[in-house]
Parts: sequence; structure tokens; C-alpha cells
Amino acid sequence: MNTTFLLVQKKDFSWQTAKLIGLANKKYYITRARTFEESLKMETRPTGYDEQAHLVMEGTLANKDLIYQRCELLWIGLNEWF
Repeated sequence: MNTTFLLVQKKDFSWQTAKLIGLANKKYYITRARTFEESLKMETRPTGYDEQAHLVMEGTLANKDLIYQRCELLWIGLNEWF
């Protein structure tokens, strides 16, 4: 597993998911800086997103296994949600 890429992918995956959440809820974000915070208040979100967004906002990057598990959970949630 390329753990360096995993960290980049986690942030990118979360950002792309936040954009999908905005589109699905037909909402605009005020600023990019508040995207994760605002997305957590939207009506519909995929399973696994809340946990992933909190990890990104907190900067929790040390536990690679946790990051991988959360990405997998979000991927499954996205496939069920969208």
C-alpha cells in the first residue's frame, strides 16, 4: 500500500464527495474553507462521509489503517447513496 498517496487520496476523495453532496442537495457552498462544515449540515449524505470529513477537518492522518478503512466505508456508502 502506498501510504503517501493514501493521505493525498483521503483529502481529495473527501473533497470530491463534498462536491457531490452539494450537487445532490442542490446547495452552494459559501466558501471552500467551510465546505466540509457546511456539507455535514446537509439533509442527505452517504454513509461514512461524516466520519471521513471529521478526520480531514481534524487533520487526523497518523493511523493509516483507520484512513484506509474510512475510505472504504465511504466508497461503499457512495455506491449505495448515489
